[in-house]
Amino acid sequence: MRLTLMMWVGLSLPWLLSACGGSGVTPGSTILVSNSVGSTSSATGSNVMNVVVDGGVPSLIQQNGNYPVYIDGLFTSVQVCIPGTSACQTIDHVLVDTGSVGLRLLSAQAQGELNLNLPAVNDGTYALYECTQFADGYSWGSVNTADVRLGGETASSVPVQVIGVNTAWVPQSCSNNSINNTAENNLNGLQANGILGIGVFAEDCGPNGCTPNPYYDCTNTACVTPTSVPVQQVSNPVSLLAQDNNGVLISLPGIQPTGASSVTGQMLLGVNTQANNTLSSAAHVLTLDPAMGQLSSASATGIGTSNGNSNGFFSTAYTDSGTSVYELGQTYSLLPACASNSAGTGFSCPTTTLNATVTATSYNNVTATVPVTLANASSLFQNANYAAFDDLVAPGPNDQTLVLGLPFFFGRTLASVIEGSSLSVAGQSYTGPLVAF
Repeated sequence: MRLTLMMWVGLSLPWLLSACGGSGVTPGSTILVSNSVGSTSSATGSNVMNVVVDGGVPSLIQQNGNYPVYIDGLFTSVQVCIPGTSACQTIDHVLVDTGSVGLRLLSAQAQGELNLNLPAVNDGTYALYECTQFADGYSWGSVNTADVRLGGETASSVPVQVIGVNTAWVPQSCSNNSINNTAENNLNGLQANGILGIGVFAEDCGPNGCTPNPYYDCTNTACVTPTSVPVQQVSNPVSLLAQDNNGVLISLPGIQPTGASSVTGQMLLGVNTQANNTLSSAAHVLTLDPAMGQLSSASATGIGTSNGNSNGFFSTAYTDSGTSVYELGQTYSLLPACASNSAGTGFSCPTTTLNATVTATSYNNVTATVPVTLANASSLFQNANYAAFDDLVAPGPNDQTLVLGLPFFFGRTLASVIEGSSLSVAGQSYTGPLVAF
């Protein structure tokens, strides 16, 4: 699976574990990447989707005294329809996640917005269900099909997960495989009306299946039988579009170091498929591990304090719009944690703002050196109404993994290209999975 979620004291930190190409770049070449800041251009067309960082689902914000409940969460709206009909519903505040695959919608019975009777996906004579694993729990629901409308384009008969359906059927092999057995099957648990997983794969498991196996064959009373590779896995809806189906470009403006109450941007369907989603000839292209969708490795300088070590090395790294922070696996030793009774509990609190540098190495050994800024979370959260930060950092569950989360997306246009898709930039040919910025 490529999906996890961790909650911290009223704030959401999605630790979204991404997953899964070749390239024509000369191995060992080095790229210096600038951290551009400014406004995004406003594109128009059927492949354009509006995105926003605004603190989360309005009803939850109201319950929280009109303060954000989701920090650095990127949201959009998605329309779903009963396949082949005009019975449709637009779902608001769906999390945009380049670190997972598949559309997952919270059902109305679980306080979500989805109330369409979408047709079930069957594995032979059984109904198909899925257990999606998170860092602090799991989400359970049925697999159904929907026509999915993204912007002005439609993917037909897409297998999606409907979260919160028949939760009494959750098998122990589902709940026991999560870190702390916490069920996140309602709005308070998920803190979004759904997740739009638009990562670099076409399906959430692929032909070789997932470990642990998330799919179950269910009777009308129970779900006890795992099924390794169902016919219709939950799928990346972008890959099923008739056009603009090789990936996405996410474009967000730069923000002030102290943060912003909200930020609006755009997501463009397709990469180099139309005039409005064409990469610059100067774009920096990093191919990803075809099995896991990750960069080969990364290193960081200028991040240390407490033990005198200012550098860090990470055996793997990835970009992920669904992660709310720069997740530095080694910050347990390199950056001080925020005080347990502070607004930044669970985050990192460097004593001064750090102007650090990350060097990411692609699958084919190309490197990109990227400046990043890391700030004290408790100080940032003094702006109690702010929901967007480009310098938020926290430790992660995997000490050897660097995640360039949503803070990395501000002030950039970042492309994610799906496995097997061909791309040409400045005369060079590439094959996904890859990222470019």
